[in-house]
Amino acid sequence: MKFLKILIFILFISVSGFIVWDHFQKNFEKKIEINFVNVDEHLVDIANFIPIINRIQIKELLEIISNSTQIKILLITLNDSYGLKASDFSKIILQKWIEVNNLKEQNAAVIAIYRKEAEINFLHTRDLDFVFTKDFSSSIINTIKNGFQTADDYMNISIKEGKIQDERYKDIISEGIKTAISQINAELKKAVLDVSRAEFLLRKDNVVEKDNRFFKRFIDNTALMTLFFSFTAIIIGAVFYYNLKNRCPQCGNTMRSEKNVLSYPRGNSPGVREFIKSCLVCGFSHKEREVFFKKSWFKNQKDGYSQK
Repeated sequence: MKFLKILIFILFISVSGFIVWDHFQKNFEKKIEINFVNVDEHLVDIANFIPIINRIQIKELLEIISNSTQIKILLITLNDSYGLKASDFSKIILQKWIEVNNLKEQNAAVIAIYRKEAEINFLHTRDLDFVFTKDFSSSIINTIKNGFQTADDYMNISIKEGKIQDERYKDIISEGIKTAISQINAELKKAVLDVSRAEFLLRKDNVVEKDNRFFKRFIDNTALMTLFFSFTAIIIGAVFYYNLKNRCPQCGNTMRSEKNVLSYPRGNSPGVREFIKSCLVCGFSHKEREVFFKKSWFKNQKDGYSQK
C-alpha cells in the first residue's frame, strides 16, 4: 500500500511538471511570436544601442550581403534573454529568423547582443560552417566587444568630465558593429570567389571528360573491355611463352636458335629441316626435325580434290 502511494505521488508530480512546462512553453512561444515572428528587417535594435543614422548604414550593409550572396543576416540587440541563457535564446531567434524567411535551415545567421547579460552571440546554419569558422566567429564577436569596451571607456571619461548626456558612445558601438559586418561581407566575397573558382575548375574537368567521351564509352562497354583484356592477355601470354620456350632448362639463360635444311622436297617427296637450340653457357642443346613440302604440292592437292 505504501509503495502504491509513492507511485501515485511520483505520477502526480510528473504530470504536474509536464503541465507547468507545457504552459510555460506556450507562454514563451507567445512572447517570441510578439517579438520576432514578424521580423522582416535585417536590423532590430530593441536595446537602443545604435543611432538612427548608423542603423541605416548597417541595414544597407546587411542588405548588400543578402542581395549578393543570398545569405540573410539578422543583427538584433536585446535588453535580456527572457530568463534563458543568452546562447539558448539566440538559437531560438535563429530558428525564428529561418522560419520567417523560409530559408529551410540554410543561408541564415544571427548576431545577438544582450545588454543585461553583456553577451554577444554569432550563430549561423551549418551550411555556412566553411565560411564562418570558429576562429572567424570569435574574431567577429571580439570586434564588437572591443567597440563596447571603447564605448565604456569613453562613457567613464565623459562622466568624470560631467558630460552625463553625451551619447556619442553609441556611435563608437555602431562603428564596432559596422566593422564586424564589413569583415563578414569581405569573408563572404572571398568565399564566393573560391566557390566560383571551384565551379570553374569543375566545368573545366567536365570539358576534359567530354573530350575523353570515346575513352569513357570504351570503359563503360563491357563487351569491348572483355575483348580488350582478352587480346591483351593473349599477347602477354604469347610473349611469356616465347620467352620461356627459348630459355635453357638447365641454367635458365636464353638459347641460340638455328635452322638447317637437311633435304629439299622433290616431286611428291617432302623435304626435311632441322631446328637446333643450344645454350652457350652450359652447352645444353635440343634438336627438332620436321618435314615440309613445296607450295606447288599443296596447290596440286587442292586441284585434285576439286576435280573429284
